[in-house]
Amino acid sequence: MTVTSGGHARRVLRIHLTPADLGRVTLATGPDVMQEVQHSVLMLDPAWGGGWAGRWRRSVLPRLSPDFRPVLDLMPVIGYTPDFLCAPGARDVHAAVDEIVSAPGEQVRAELGEFAASTRRPLSSWALDLAAGDAGARRKLRAALTRYYEIGLAPEWDTVTAGVTADRAVRGQLLLDGGLDRLLGTLHPDITWDSPMLSIRCPQGTQQPWDFHLGGRGLLLVPLYFGGVSTYLEPPAGPAILGYPIPHGPVSIAPDGRLVSLLGRTRATVLSALRTAGSTTQVAQRVGTSLASVSQHTTVLRDAGLISTTRLGGAVLHALTPLGAGLLGED
Repeated sequence: MTVTSGGHARRVLRIHLTPADLGRVTLATGPDVMQEVQHSVLMLDPAWGGGWAGRWRRSVLPRLSPDFRPVLDLMPVIGYTPDFLCAPGARDVHAAVDEIVSAPGEQVRAELGEFAASTRRPLSSWALDLAAGDAGARRKLRAALTRYYEIGLAPEWDTVTAGVTADRAVRGQLLLDGGLDRLLGTLHPDITWDSPMLSIRCPQGTQQPWDFHLGGRGLLLVPLYFGGVSTYLEPPAGPAILGYPIPHGPVSIAPDGRLVSLLGRTRATVLSALRTAGSTTQVAQRVGTSLASVSQHTTVLRDAGLISTTRLGGAVLHALTPLGAGLLGED
């Protein structure tokens, strides 16, 4: 079962956690390659705006041939996505694609039938061949998914990994400082935690709630770099999966005038951008300046004791110190 917060008109998704589930809430150790692939398909639509998404879209769209369309049409993100396309937890695109093209024929047929029913439109001729077990259709699926990743995600993968790693560090700190309630209560503005239930608001409204009871299987939290909406998956085995979008696009940050007088506008803006900890890349995107500029300003802020810097794998994570938080008027 794979659904998203945007896929069911006038609904809110409600995830009910038992005490056993609360003891099995974990954070993904890295990006989920197929969730990022599927959510990037959503970003191909100009309706998802400009900024980083627009720049990425303009670099990718001219390189996509019409041959990709039947495959990408099966991954709408908003709505039902066939489970055999998900390969949950895969960190490597080749392992994910191997798992996808090896899915049992009965599962593929059943899920493509459910997909057609949910979209209320007929399957393409290629999808019909895939449902019928045609080997050529599976080869086309492998080639299209691999090539799409190479075009759209491989050039961004270091940035995706750094963003997810930084978010994991932030969530871990929230858990240490405020416990599970704070962790679950700060995932995303559209996700509300009212123990023992997580509610995910749909863009279309909040009527007709759709309830999921975990029953002790646990919940894996997966940060989504390309996420425009949240995603909920129930794999056949293991924990349920909640994918949530992480912020990384440019934002408007208005530091206090007194802080600007003290630090200068750009440095004050960098400090203000760290109300939520982030990597050098994330801070540069929030502030709208270069990586070199952010590195220079974070060095000065760190030397002044206003921020801390931690290296996490390939990412460098910056966070406010108590002194820095106090200067911003944070609790």
